[in-house]
Amino acid sequence: MRRSNPYVDTKIIKNDQDRPSYDRVTSIIGAFTDWSKIPEDVLERKKDIGTCTHRIIELMLQGKELGVIPEDIEGYIESFDRFWTDYSHNFDESTMRLEERLWCDNHKITGKPDMIIKKNDKTFILDWKTSAGMYSSYDLQAAAYCYLAIESGYSNVDQPMFIRLRIDGKKPALTKFSNFESSLEMFFKCLDVYRYFKMNK
Repeated sequence: MRRSNPYVDTKIIKNDQDRPSYDRVTSIIGAFTDWSKIPEDVLERKKDIGTCTHRIIELMLQGKELGVIPEDIEGYIESFDRFWTDYSHNFDESTMRLEERLWCDNHKITGKPDMIIKKNDKTFILDWKTSAGMYSSYDLQAAAYCYLAIESGYSNVDQPMFIRLRIDGKKPALTKFSNFESSLEMFFKCLDVYRYFKMNK
């Protein structure tokens, strides 16, 4: 299993405290997602699996010791490794930023894509998913990440790609979003409603 990449930039600025009141993209979109039919313990377990999977991938890309991988995470990690084996050569000689928090001071929003890649004069955004399917909210999340990358000074930002990892370890499903303008417009409508009803409280 590939566990390191020489182009990963691990010097991430931890500046969350600089803007503590900014609304997060995932919180804004999550407020409009109905999880009422899923038992709370199942939701919590899915959240833990997603968090653990993301952390292990981050460690792999930084070349750090993985330790014991939980059994219910193994399939997702194998799925990621298949993706990375097939696509990592496209990122040679690029600069990769992991879990970099992006900001927009105008709208006071923030988001943290899993990976931002700068190669030549283009910027690529990748995000790992452990969900069973692709949701309409992902369009809004992708548009918001793209917007935040532009606001944060990245140039020639390509449409984000979400990589839905498979629990059975098979090759992941790749989705590249292209309806940036309409999705971003819908995201800001959600932001207006979110703040009007003080859903962040």
